[in-house]
Amino acid sequence: MEESQNKFSFWAWSLLFLGLWQILLWAQSPSILMDDSGEMVAASWKLGLPHPPGYPLFDLLGHVFSWMPVGSVAFRFNLMTSAIVFLSIGIVLKTCLVLADNLKLNKSLPASKIQWFLIFTGLVFFFCENVFSQCLSAKGSVYALTLLFISVLIWVRVSGKRLVYFVWFLWGLGLANHWQTVILLTPFLILLTAFQSKINLKNLVFLGFTSVLGLSLYLYLPLRAALTAQPSWGSPLRWAEFKWIVFRQLVAGEEVKIHPFSFYAQGLRAVLNSYQSFVPGVVVLAVVGLWVIYRHEKKMARDFLAILLPVILALTLVHEEYNLYLIPVYLMPLSGLIVFLGFVGLLWLLAGKGNFFQATLIFVLILFVSIWGWSVFENQNKTKYMLAEDFGINVMKFLPRGSVLLADGDNYVMPLWYAKYVTGKRPDLVMEPMVFLYHDWGWNQIALQSNDLKEVIQATAVYEDRLIRLVEDKRHPFFYSFGRQFWPETLNRLKGHWVVSGLAYGWTPLVPADEKIKGEFKKVPAQERLRGLTENLGVAMEDPPTNGLYHCYGEERLAAANWFRDHKDDLAALAQLDSTLSVLPKSALVYANMASLVGQRGFLEMSRNLCFMAIEEDPQSGLSYVNLAKVDASQGRYFEANREYEEAMSLGMNREWVEGQMSLLDHHERGTKISKDKSRAEYGKWSEILEKSGCPFLSQLAFQYSVKSEKPLN
Repeated sequence: MEESQNKFSFWAWSLLFLGLWQILLWAQSPSILMDDSGEMVAASWKLGLPHPPGYPLFDLLGHVFSWMPVGSVAFRFNLMTSAIVFLSIGIVLKTCLVLADNLKLNKSLPASKIQWFLIFTGLVFFFCENVFSQCLSAKGSVYALTLLFISVLIWVRVSGKRLVYFVWFLWGLGLANHWQTVILLTPFLILLTAFQSKINLKNLVFLGFTSVLGLSLYLYLPLRAALTAQPSWGSPLRWAEFKWIVFRQLVAGEEVKIHPFSFYAQGLRAVLNSYQSFVPGVVVLAVVGLWVIYRHEKKMARDFLAILLPVILALTLVHEEYNLYLIPVYLMPLSGLIVFLGFVGLLWLLAGKGNFFQATLIFVLILFVSIWGWSVFENQNKTKYMLAEDFGINVMKFLPRGSVLLADGDNYVMPLWYAKYVTGKRPDLVMEPMVFLYHDWGWNQIALQSNDLKEVIQATAVYEDRLIRLVEDKRHPFFYSFGRQFWPETLNRLKGHWVVSGLAYGWTPLVPADEKIKGEFKKVPAQERLRGLTENLGVAMEDPPTNGLYHCYGEERLAAANWFRDHKDDLAALAQLDSTLSVLPKSALVYANMASLVGQRGFLEMSRNLCFMAIEEDPQSGLSYVNLAKVDASQGRYFEANREYEEAMSLGMNREWVEGQMSLLDHHERGTKISKDKSRAEYGKWSEILEKSGCPFLSQLAFQYSVKSEKPLN
């Protein structure tokens, strides 16, 4: 009987895990996401060095997974994350059974019901939004590995296995993955060691040896740097450079030591909000479970607190304000412990309840978590997410052969590294992050990509002189990504012009012909790869990296609109602005520019409405108030115009120019003819013109004015 029950249990669990795996395959992205995945995949695929601290465990493990003959390279890395998470789920569920048996929590529940509660626990773990979302990302493997380490540590503590040396080896291995989180597990390891073995010199030597053995993976960094592996953050061949990478000295000193209370309140709020990603009620059950364990075995409860508190306190007190959205991701490795404690709390609450109540509750809970899981699946589904990969391709597409592109920011570096080093596109392109050029190793990497640039680098050791030579080298057209955050001000003395070329600015010593620029602008949208551009637009607005991609596309279209406007082609400018709404649907700058162009055509109420739309999206938009003031002044609303000019001035608009505009209002009041809005018939014709010019949003807005007797106001 026991054999048949175990066999059924095995097949039941196999089917459950296969079913959950299939759900992940349905939601899995076929490419990279717009986090650090592009860079991490490229570095692991080529056995290079990603950003500090280098992540040697991810690099080596990912390289093994990358040879699976399934899908794209990025897809294989995404599968690796899923596999690590499933392994963690299995370990946590095994730990649940062990603790339930040790604490006699299952004495009033038959084995079959325990199995169903384990299924519920597994579903809660799987459908935790933070866990599910990281299963779809290659970078998620870093956090999933830490989740796996913590899950194993919990199992060792609960099972009572004397695996102290193994645990310290695992700790060293974890430091070679994501030491910022794993270092916080030190208090737990000290307590576990004191609980399971004697502290003497011999044990300390062995513990140190096993830790260093796991930590030795960091030797990967200098070994690969010696072979000039690409792509590579740094060249850790000497201790100073090695320390610069491992201890993340790139960002050292950026955070002040003491912050105002609001800073810590913000961090605590982000930590508390992150627990909303769990199935409702699970965190409360976890608190109950911790209390139950405390009643039975105080030292075990203390040890679990030694895992939870350091991580939560660290994120609350030492977070980076611009990375608050990542706190749920950093807390993801604690998901296994939270779910495990929730299981204990649930069993304790059900102890002694009737069979009918228990069976009914099992059914309700599994039904509820399934509905919750469907919601998580819908929110996190990335099966059509190609934005990051396509962005890299679109950047490359409009660069001439042999170009040099310096890139600022993750939005450019991550997709470009994936396209260049993994998919093998544009081997002729010399691409380097701008911040790399503050170091000699960054210039050496340019030389590795193009032999004929060695002489440019070797001609001088002065940073700005090197950069000037790079810009002026006629053999390699020079381009810079949008932003130019690290562009030295002294280089502005160079004689030349920045011209938009697709998703980058190109440097030219001469002013190119207008027709050539117009041709470039008109061919770009037709040749860009925009698969699923609006697929995740709603979600992306809450996701800064993906949102950054949309802003790059928006900046490209805004640059084209400004050029057409400067050359008196208002309809072409409006078409560019209208298309910008597909990537920046709530941009005050777009609405304000539309309002200006429409107002110049005499469609005053339509212009006024666009100004109100801009102000609604961004109340700090000074340009919107200026445009609104112009419309009101032309229609005789001088008091309102004066007030709007004052508002624009308070928001930072040029004071002298605004005061000059305000002084003109007196002239208007002394008899200037009041402008009238266009008729409904004229709005109808204007709507047709806009539709033919490729302005669907503006055409529909104009059409509303043509069919209503009263002009719509915001």
